[in-house]
Amino acid sequence: MLLSRAEFFTLFAEGDEVVRVNRDFKVAFSAATLCLQGTEWKVGEKDAKSGRRIIVAWGNGSYYFRILETQFKGSVAASVGALPENGKILLALDGNVLPVVFERA
Repeated sequence: MLLSRAEFFTLFAEGDEVVRVNRDFKVAFSAATLCLQGTEWKVGEKDAKSGRRIIVAWGNGSYYFRILETQFKGSVAASVGALPENGKILLALDGNVLPVVFERA
């Protein structure tokens, strides 16, 4: 169980101070946990019911994400969206798109 939900980004490239397009980064919760659940994000296994890949909180691993700039909309490696399940909303790939806007620093 996570006690906080503030996210922070850990950058892969030494010397980087902001998340950049086409650069790897980690996403983690700034939180204390009461169980063995970690705070870093990773792409989990496919959900048997929906067929979508769920983004899960995990332990200390090297699970990196990347923001890619594309020339056209709709053709990306994976789109992030919401997946309602058992009264909760999970973050998942390969489904309805969650509109997210990143501003350049």
